[in-house]
Amino acid sequence: MTLTRRTLLSYAALIGLPQVVVGTAARAQTGAVRTRQNIKSFSQDPQKVATLRAGVGKMKARSQANRDDPLGWYYWSAVHGTMDDPGNLGNLYNQCEHTRFKTNPLRPSTVAEHFFSWHRPFLFFFEATLKRAAQEAGATTAFELPYWNWYEDEDVPQIFTEGTDASNPLRHPRANDSINSGALSRSPFEQKALLPVSPADWRKCFSIPLELDPHGAVHNLVGGDMGNIRASAKDPVFWVHHANIDRLWTVWTKMAGHTNPNDTGWKQKTFTYDQAGDMRKTAGAVVDSQGSLGYRYEEEAPLPAFQPAIVAAATIQSEPPMPPTGRAANSTMATVAAARPMTLGSSSVAVDLNLPQSARSQLHSLTAAGAPAAPGAITAAWLVIADVEVGADGKNGGFSFNILATLPDGPQGSRQVKVGQLGTFTWPTDDGSHGGHAGHLAPVTLTIPLKDVLSELGLSSPEELANGLRVVFQAQHKEKPGEPPKQFVKVGSISIKTTTAPLQ
Repeated sequence: MTLTRRTLLSYAALIGLPQVVVGTAARAQTGAVRTRQNIKSFSQDPQKVATLRAGVGKMKARSQANRDDPLGWYYWSAVHGTMDDPGNLGNLYNQCEHTRFKTNPLRPSTVAEHFFSWHRPFLFFFEATLKRAAQEAGATTAFELPYWNWYEDEDVPQIFTEGTDASNPLRHPRANDSINSGALSRSPFEQKALLPVSPADWRKCFSIPLELDPHGAVHNLVGGDMGNIRASAKDPVFWVHHANIDRLWTVWTKMAGHTNPNDTGWKQKTFTYDQAGDMRKTAGAVVDSQGSLGYRYEEEAPLPAFQPAIVAAATIQSEPPMPPTGRAANSTMATVAAARPMTLGSSSVAVDLNLPQSARSQLHSLTAAGAPAAPGAITAAWLVIADVEVGADGKNGGFSFNILATLPDGPQGSRQVKVGQLGTFTWPTDDGSHGGHAGHLAPVTLTIPLKDVLSELGLSSPEELANGLRVVFQAQHKEKPGEPPKQFVKVGSISIKTTTAPLQ
């Protein structure tokens, strides 16, 4: 699908774009395509930087005069998410498409089928509004929204951090001005399908794993408003971050064998970004950004061959495990392994849960398909990470932990499976809703079915549990030399709980 001249003129009239801007988009009809640059290239042109800043400054000024001005900064950030009362714009604000989790981080409560296809037109219409604002401010240099390729450049681009708030409207309070690029996952690019065949198979696709890491991890690591789903678009760096996410969808789509959904329901899903309904796109219409929206990216070649994320080795928890509590009288529940409360700070931490020999064979039997449980035997088990809450140093974000379960020192080496992620942007909630800012996030207890974990680890015999189960909180953030100990997250307890109750 291509943009018709009538559509371009309609949109131009809506936001007051002059003919010169209409012509920029219309050139896509004749083969001329706009190019969104890497922020490194973009930053080499002082006039483009000045024009970008002029546009952002003008949009912010509009919002100060009228909070809900559709040409203003607040409006566009609130379309993504806001913690304020949306008033009569409730149908437009808080639209962001994100996958959500409750207390089982292996099973999403909501799958965002349109994470990419909602954000792409969102950026497209924002970009046009930003250009309008820049021209209103007197700028004449043409520009496109640049992208921040954090896989290669871990520092927040300098044009967003230099100067003062008064002189640079791209500045914004953040927990970190640098992230750990090496810790960002590239494994989603191995997947051939954009979406899973079912919610239970969510890790066997491109969209949801990438939405969590690297996308969510970058939000977590930058912190500040970026670490809050409902405030993240207030930070100007949000837009270059999401331009990169949009670019990665294009990169993935161009890789051999990769497929976007082809069903009518998905393709006809419609997104609207204004009251008049002129800023509207369907998912199917935006799969090809160059053909339908008239832009491409400076870099669209496939990423280098997949390499595992690079993270520092974990410090093994040295405290002895708590003694098992056993089974209370008249109860089918028992705790077979447990560890004391702990604090997660700047570095990775691992906890070994030592299992009694009597439990190993029964836990192994959970992974055997169709095997009936003997009378009084364990019928189900859970890895329970209880009373998890944001610590004193984590309230502004700036941290991100992968939660891994591993079989340490087994005969096949150390195997691991990711069972969760902790950060203010990706924080799980009891009701599966957006959590809001870290300061408003309630403690949560994660209850992870151990059968799923052991099956993914490929457990083949009870002897592989001889060294217990290791839970690793893998820090994706940088450990800064010389800084005092941090308290990003507090964990009340870690345990393996079992039941002998018959399964329903």
